[in-house]
Amino acid sequence: MGFPYENIEANLLSNGYEIAYEEFMPLQNKDKIETTPDQPSYWSEYAENFQSKHKTRAAAAVAIKMETHGEDKITMKIREVLRKVVSLAQGI
Repeated sequence: MGFPYENIEANLLSNGYEIAYEEFMPLQNKDKIETTPDQPSYWSEYAENFQSKHKTRAAAAVAIKMETHGEDKITMKIREVLRKVVSLAQGI
């Protein structure tokens, strides 16, 4: 299973979950981003500048948003990852 981004956060950010991260992104870190949202590397750079101490809260916000908006709003790649995680946890 190939993943189209260097990390899962960049994938989530580029697929509509940036609002879950936005409240935890300090302006000083956001100001370090040298690209613009219309550039392919923007979300990877955004993820690189996102502080690790806020990642757990952002992940929880993403999970809540996914649950609220339903499975049809979750990208195919994320669904594949989640299915793989569940199958590994179940020992399948």
